[in-house]
Amino acid sequence: MSSNRIALAFAAVLFAALGTSISAAPPVPGWDWETPEDRPFPILGWWGPPSHLLNDTVWGDMAAAGFNLCMPPFPYDEPNRKALALGEKHGIGIVAIGVEWEFAKKPEKAAKLEANIQDKVAQWAKEPAFAAYRLKDEPGIVSYPHLATTRDRLEELDPGHWSYVNLFPSYAPVNEKENYLGSRNYQEYVDQYMEIFRPEVLSFDHYCIEGYHYRKHDYAIRIRPEYFENLEIIRAAALKHGVPFWAFTLISPVFSYPTPTEGHVRFQLFSNLAYGAKGLQYFTYGPAEGKKGIIDNSGNRMPQYELAKRINWEIQNLGPLLLDLTSTAVFHTSPQPQGTTWIYEGYGGLLTCEGAPALFGFFDGPDERKFLMVVNRDPFKAADIALTFDDSVTAVSEIDRSQPGGHALPLERMDGELKFTLPDGDGKLLELKREE
Repeated sequence: MSSNRIALAFAAVLFAALGTSISAAPPVPGWDWETPEDRPFPILGWWGPPSHLLNDTVWGDMAAAGFNLCMPPFPYDEPNRKALALGEKHGIGIVAIGVEWEFAKKPEKAAKLEANIQDKVAQWAKEPAFAAYRLKDEPGIVSYPHLATTRDRLEELDPGHWSYVNLFPSYAPVNEKENYLGSRNYQEYVDQYMEIFRPEVLSFDHYCIEGYHYRKHDYAIRIRPEYFENLEIIRAAALKHGVPFWAFTLISPVFSYPTPTEGHVRFQLFSNLAYGAKGLQYFTYGPAEGKKGIIDNSGNRMPQYELAKRINWEIQNLGPLLLDLTSTAVFHTSPQPQGTTWIYEGYGGLLTCEGAPALFGFFDGPDERKFLMVVNRDPFKAADIALTFDDSVTAVSEIDRSQPGGHALPLERMDGELKFTLPDGDGKLLELKREE
């Protein structure tokens, strides 16, 4: 038996462990802001166009690329007012910066915090394009109580909008010299966040494709070994607490990261979706850290613009169905990434997978439909995939992402195998007709 075929007898143990699942439609429960009809799946441009690019051309380009959310990079009232007006016109929700949560750290500044919160709620809560209050990116654990105090007061005054906080990735340093998290390990960092802050959306970043020097003059690009383990921890926390999670892709070559290819971006986005993400975020839309994003400082589209646009519309075409899917299990073929689970023979009717390393996300859908997302776990080259199923699977279809509607396109199995090619890092959403 190959390493991709694990004895079915062990599956029962895993099924019990994975018995809970995410139900995440609408995107955020109780959210007053509604996604545009043609762009139903939350896709956020993180660090959006700067204040001198608050114009119809730039914001129209953002909408045309399939984005429906933006986090502008300014905390000031006047640019935020302009961004909210442009957002309303172009169907883009605004995750606005400006709540001074740091006042919660000192009791003597409670009055300042209250005044700031009252001011932002008065300015933003009734704006049609307002989506969420951005509080903090990558907090340490010591900040959780202060963020929670701020979030609770915002919720009292404005229950229709949520408070955005984004967590560190699992590779943030935790050692004697540096401890970005303020916890003993990443699991504790996430667990305490869920218990203390109680987020409406669990957001985290992890930029998994990095360049590194493995000898003095030899440079290579690799997938961070802890990437999928980070997704496992986030997914499990979202399942346990019944909240959707949102995840990132890196689109800008900041710091030491390589310029992303289409395979890099597809790999990150479709891996997130296979784990059950209900929102996707791009770092960055506008220029940041001295680097160009999807646009440059003059508003010109960079090559990444067409890349993001192409992928985003594929996801938006799948959007209504993706939001209705309930994640039930995630498996990997060998070589097994750190902190993950090998594919179990027979789970969901799937028996074997041959070809490149693959990721499988299983989902329950509406009307008792069953779905499987298959992802090529190699962001650097295409993969020829061959799947076999047990007799309970009577038909397999691919969900069409070339147009809206979520139409199921029947696929033919030859000699019992379903064969297809996945481009670098790409994914495919299948529907499995089963007779139990």
